[in-house]
Amino acid sequence: LPLTDIWGDIHRIKHKKDRDRHPCQLPEKLLERIILLSTNKGDIVLDALSGVGTTAIAAYKAGRRFVAIELDSRYVEITRRKILQLKKAGFIHREPTKKAISNVSKKELQLEIVRIAQSIGRLPSEGDIQKLSSYNIEVFKEAFPAWGKALKAAKAEFMH
Repeated sequence: LPLTDIWGDIHRIKHKKDRDRHPCQLPEKLLERIILLSTNKGDIVLDALSGVGTTAIAAYKAGRRFVAIELDSRYVEITRRKILQLKKAGFIHREPTKKAISNVSKKELQLEIVRIAQSIGRLPSEGDIQKLSSYNIEVFKEAFPAWGKALKAAKAEFMH
């Protein structure tokens, strides 16, 4: 398959089983291709917004050295664990995803956010949800990878 400037063979991460808990994780194949096209073996790849280490993993697999910078200690630990697994076993083992902790739909949760927003006169924080919602905050965290995602759909409803 000839290389073109349209990469239709690399797709977004669609399934929870293929991703870590990060709101904007990129596909490993995308980073692998970018690294292979733009570096040589032994080069150093810098990722100043490392997240869960997808660039570091791709660089390691491609025989490149890497520097990964991340402020969130949870993501640093995920990256360290994945690199260690890759070095020891040659692959990364992902734990099976848990079943949803609730049968509540995303739409119901968004409507709950709108209801709370209307009652307090602004978009709610996670703390507001913990205090004012009849649903456990974990239900929201399971449904939305980041609080901004939870607010995004609710914002459109609330602003009308």
